[in-house]
Amino acid sequence: MYKHLLKAIIVSAAILLNQASAQQIDETPDPEETQFPGRYPSYMDFEAFSLTFRKDEVPLLDDAGKVFWSKQAVLKSIEKDEIGYEHYRYQQTYNGIPLEHAVCIIHVKDGNKIVSENGKMVKKFPADLAAKPLINTSNALNIAIGEIGARQYKWEIPAEEAFLKKEQDNTTSTYYPKGELVYYSGDKDVIPSELRLAYKFDIYAHFPLSRYMVFVDAATGRFLGKRSLITDCSKEPETVLDNTTIECKDAPLSVTQGQDVPNTFVPSTALTGYSGQQFITSLRVIDYVYFLREQYVQTFNMKNAGKDYSAAHDFVHFNNIWVKNNADQDQYALDAHWGAKKTYDYFKQKFNRNSIDNAGKIIKNYVHTDLVAQGLSSNKNARWDGTRASYGDGGKVGDNTYTPITTLDIVGHEITHGVTQYTSELVYSYEPGALSEGFSDIFGTCIEFYAKPANKANWQIAEEAGPLWRDMSNPNARGCADTYKGYLWKTGEGDYGGVHNNSGVLDFWFYLLVNGGSGTNDKGKNYSLTGIGMDKAAAIAYRVNTVYLISTSGYNDVRKYGIKAAEDLYGKGSMEAIQTNKAFAAVGLETVILKANINLLAENDNINLFTASSFKVFPNPLVGNKITVELERENESIEQMVISDITGKIIFTKNMILSKGINKIPVELPMLKSGMYFIKAGEKSIKLIAP
Repeated sequence: MYKHLLKAIIVSAAILLNQASAQQIDETPDPEETQFPGRYPSYMDFEAFSLTFRKDEVPLLDDAGKVFWSKQAVLKSIEKDEIGYEHYRYQQTYNGIPLEHAVCIIHVKDGNKIVSENGKMVKKFPADLAAKPLINTSNALNIAIGEIGARQYKWEIPAEEAFLKKEQDNTTSTYYPKGELVYYSGDKDVIPSELRLAYKFDIYAHFPLSRYMVFVDAATGRFLGKRSLITDCSKEPETVLDNTTIECKDAPLSVTQGQDVPNTFVPSTALTGYSGQQFITSLRVIDYVYFLREQYVQTFNMKNAGKDYSAAHDFVHFNNIWVKNNADQDQYALDAHWGAKKTYDYFKQKFNRNSIDNAGKIIKNYVHTDLVAQGLSSNKNARWDGTRASYGDGGKVGDNTYTPITTLDIVGHEITHGVTQYTSELVYSYEPGALSEGFSDIFGTCIEFYAKPANKANWQIAEEAGPLWRDMSNPNARGCADTYKGYLWKTGEGDYGGVHNNSGVLDFWFYLLVNGGSGTNDKGKNYSLTGIGMDKAAAIAYRVNTVYLISTSGYNDVRKYGIKAAEDLYGKGSMEAIQTNKAFAAVGLETVILKANINLLAENDNINLFTASSFKVFPNPLVGNKITVELERENESIEQMVISDITGKIIFTKNMILSKGINKIPVELPMLKSGMYFIKAGEKSIKLIAP
C-alpha cells in the first residue's frame, strides 16, 4: 500500500513541478487579480452560496463578503452553451443611465443555480456625477460630426437611407445618429473616478468611409473619445485625399440587391477562384436566372458602385453551375459566397451557433468593393462594418500584386468579427482590438482546416491572394509579436494601438495549443507543451470569447478566462487545462498555479476513487491564524487544499497525504484580512470568515 502511496506522491510532485515551469508570476502584476479601486471584484465564485438566479437582479458582494442583489443593471443578451450552462450578460446602470463598458456575466447551470459571475462593475461613484445633461442632443451631435470631419455622411444620401430600410426590413431604420446618454470614462476600461455623463453617437461617414462611436461631454460639450466600429483585415493606412470627385457609375443590371425575390433555393456548384469546384446554394429567381443568395448568406456585386452600397447588384448566372471566369474576376465572388456558407456551417456544426447573432441573421458579402473610393489607400483589404463584409479587389500595392481578397481564411476572419460583435463586443483598439483580430485569425484558420483538405489548409493568412499577411505559426516572420509585450509589440496609436501586430500573441498561443512546441520566448523563459488538437483548442477559444470576455478585456483576461474555459470543458487539472496554461506562459502570459485536482492517485494507479462524505473546518469564523481541516476519505489519496479570496485569487495551498477514514489536519495560515474566503479540497468548498 505505501509503495503505491509513495508512487502517488512522486507522480503528483512531478505534475506540480511540470506546471510550475510554466506558472511563474509575470513581472507585470495582473490587474485582474486584485480589486480595482472603486469596482467590484472581476470574478466572484458563487457555488458555495447556493444562489438562485433572478433575471431582473444581479448578485454582488459587499466589503464584508456578503451577497446583496442590485437592480441597477439591464439584461443585454443570453448565451446557451453545449455543456448545460446559460450565460446572462448585463450592463450596469446608474440613475437609470447605462455605464459604457460596465458589464457583468452571470453563469448559471441546472436552470437556476448561479455558479459564478465575472465582469467589471462600478461600486463607488463620484459624488459630483451628473444625472442630467446641460447641452442638448443637437449641439452635441454637431460637435461629434465636427470631430469626424467627413465630406459626406450616410444619412445625407437618400439612396443610402432607402437601402438601409430595405436591407434591415424596417421602415424606421436610419443612419441619422440618435444621441444616447451614458456614463463614460474612455474605451480602455471603466474607471469609476473618471466617469462623465456623455452623449453617445453612432456616426457612419460616406466619404471618406468610416464608422465611429463618438462621445461628447453632456455638460461641457467637450469631445471625450471615439472608437471605430469598422474592423479591417489588413493594417493598410487610410489615405489623405484631395478634392477629387469620384463618380459612381450606374449598376449594369436591372435587378438590384434591394428588391424582393422568391425564395427558391437550389443546390448548385461553383468554380471558385481559390478553392476550385465547390457545392453552394443559389437562388432561382425565374427559369434560367440565378442569384448568389441562400438562406443565411447573400453575396452582392459592388463593381461600378463606387462608394454606394445602395448601388450594389446581384451576381447573375443562367444556370446553377456557376462558372464566372471573366475580366471582372467574378470567380472570386464565388469564393466569398462559398466561404461565408462554410463559415456559417462551421459555427453551427461545432458550437450550434445560428449565424453571427445566434438568431439566424443573414450574412451579407459585398465583393469588388472600391475601398479606395471609400477612403483607404488600396484595395488590398477586407472589412466588417458592423452590418456587412466588404472585400477589395487587391491590385498593385508597391512591388506586389494581389488578386481579390476573398480567400477562405479572410472570409471567415471578417465574419468572425460579427460573432465578436454580438458576444464579447471587444473594443477595436489596443489589447481588446488585438484580441478581436486574434480571434478572427483563429477562426478564419479553423474554417480553412474545416472546409479544405488538410494538405491545402495552413497557418498563413491571405497567402492565396498574394504575399501572405500574417503567419500564426511564426508571427515574427511577418512583423507581428509572438510574446506579450515582447519583440515587435506595438505601443503607439497607429493601427488602432497595434491591433494587427499584437494579435500575433493570441495567434501563436492558439498555434501552440493545437500543435504543441518548445522554445524560449522573448522574456527568456523556456516553454514546452503538448498540443491538444484543433477542435479542443477552438472550443476553448470560442468559449472564452463568447461567454467570459467583455468589451474592454485584455490579454490578462483572456489568460485567466481561457484557463477557466478549459476547466469548464475538460475539468480542473485536466491535460487540456494544463496545456492551455502552458501555452499562455509560452507567449509571456504566466499565471499562478491552477486549481487542479491532480491529487487523486491511489492504489489503482491513476484511477480516481475520490468520494467525499465529510469536510469540516474549525474554528470558523477564524480565531488567530490556525485551523483544523477534517476530511473523510474512502481511500488513501494525495490532495491539494486551496484557499482563495472572493475574487478567485489563490491565497494559500497545502498538499495533503490523506488516509482512509477521517483525517484531521492542522493548518497554519498566513494572516488574513477581514472578509470571506473559500477553502477547497477535492470537489467541495467551504466558506471561511476572517473577522
